Amino acid sequence: MTKKAQTDAIKSTPIFQSLNERLGARLDLYFWICFGLLFLMALLFFDPKVSIGGDDSEYLNRAYQFIHNGKFPTFQGPLYPIVMGLTISVTGLNLVLIKFTSIIFMLVHFWLFFQTFRKHLTPVLMVGILFILSINASMLYFASSTFTESFFLMIQSLFLFSFEKCFISGWKEKYTLKEDYKRFLLLGFTLFLMAITKNIGLTAIIGTSLFFVVRLKWMALIYTIIVFILCQVLFIGIKTYVFEVKDRQVSSQGNTLMMKHPYDESIGKEDFGGYVDRVVINSKEYLSRHFTLIYGLNSEIKPGVSGFITLFIYVILFTGFILLFRQSEFWTFNGIYLIASCGITFIVLQTYWSQERLILVYTPLILVYLLYSIYYIIDNHSPKLKWLFTGIFILFIAANLIRTAKKLPQTIDSLGHYLKGETTYGFTPDWINYFGMSKWITSNLPEGTLVGCRKPGMAFLYSGGKEFYGIWRVPSDNPEELYNQLKDAGVTHVMMASLRLDPNRNTGRTINTVRRFLSIIHEAYPDKIEFVHKIGEQEPVFLYKLN
Repeated sequence: MTKKAQTDAIKSTPIFQSLNERLGARLDLYFWICFGLLFLMALLFFDPKVSIGGDDSEYLNRAYQFIHNGKFPTFQGPLYPIVMGLTISVTGLNLVLIKFTSIIFMLVHFWLFFQTFRKHLTPVLMVGILFILSINASMLYFASSTFTESFFLMIQSLFLFSFEKCFISGWKEKYTLKEDYKRFLLLGFTLFLMAITKNIGLTAIIGTSLFFVVRLKWMALIYTIIVFILCQVLFIGIKTYVFEVKDRQVSSQGNTLMMKHPYDESIGKEDFGGYVDRVVINSKEYLSRHFTLIYGLNSEIKPGVSGFITLFIYVILFTGFILLFRQSEFWTFNGIYLIASCGITFIVLQTYWSQERLILVYTPLILVYLLYSIYYIIDNHSPKLKWLFTGIFILFIAANLIRTAKKLPQTIDSLGHYLKGETTYGFTPDWINYFGMSKWITSNLPEGTLVGCRKPGMAFLYSGGKEFYGIWRVPSDNPEELYNQLKDAGVTHVMMASLRLDPNRNTGRTINTVRRFLSIIHEAYPDKIEFVHKIGEQEPVFLYKLN
């Protein structure tokens, strides 16, 4: 493919010629306006709380253990806890300062995203998409959360930016190690960063390899994989011989992903038919439900799932990919990366989870590819339907703006209460009692005690940094086995909370993992569990001592 053919494919006749010329003349200015808008909106959407899901607090727990106790993070990707550990070494456990780093990650992602796509989108599309992303309520929420999404978006954009600079803008028919070693070093290193940020980041090496294969760039493929492997070997060496860690990153999560149900091993492991069902169900959940909800095209109260919308998105994306496959190296690469990332995501994710954050990191790329595909198809094959693209583009902008405007008053109100010193504002009584007990434990139990509980990351943060032992499931009905499990782990006390099964209302039903764990022990050995303290009359929290 010649460079001219690629350029012609990218710079097809614009829909709004005059508007494109005006925006294109000051594209950098409009970017900085959107950049400033993103920063302002991120401050207005700033949420100083951690989520009740617990994963975000667990990241900080692992970060704290790494920087203070030298405990290397092995579960999920280690890079984010390592980086946050360095942050905590400066900020301590100040949630506001810690969360502000997520805003920085989001801003860096935004800049890299712009630099990557600016040459491959018309100015109207580029500015419109930047505006959508700068005011998107979901992106703004994760811009102040301590989940990995903001950080992963930054690393993913760094990877795409590096590939665009090294192998798209500088496209060559033949690559050599002598002339192009800097390209391979940069790409291989960013692929390594993707892999150690999230397990799903390994799809970047799969997508890159597939692209080099279909473009017959064998030497580029070999050199890139060699650099990636060298980075991995060095990393594993440091982890093994410096931190004495033998656990593998992927295997620590792999067993859960292969099970039919993530919290019930007795059901067994997934079979081929089950994986096919996962792809179908997850496609509907994440494309027709979460993607459309993120961009304001679905009901906020009860978001619907539609097979038709899922099929429509797939048809547009694959049609665009097929048409652009021989026209543009850039869009071919992004298409292959999207197919690899979303495809593997839909295969490995348990349908039980269905959380928007699990697809959020790919939605900017889905949005860009979807809109550009519609634009390209209409502009090159049905020019009379340009009004249809205009309507779709305006719909995305308007729906996104309306959703964000509805959420803004609530976020500002919550932030205002926090600034007044109401640090638990927005939490329900079950969690307020939980935090109260966590603080009581720190103040009243002697040094060396270890308390078992559900959501240990939350207890860790709101106790001021005390380590807790996580009780996630009841692995047996044998009371002696359960008791020994706790004692062998060094557990001296257990906190039993009344955490709501439905987080939005008190139905009387609670997450009863700890209650079942203790009740089995108590029935056989009543003297081994001793009541210590209680906080709260409604939705109370109990503390017990293990004798």
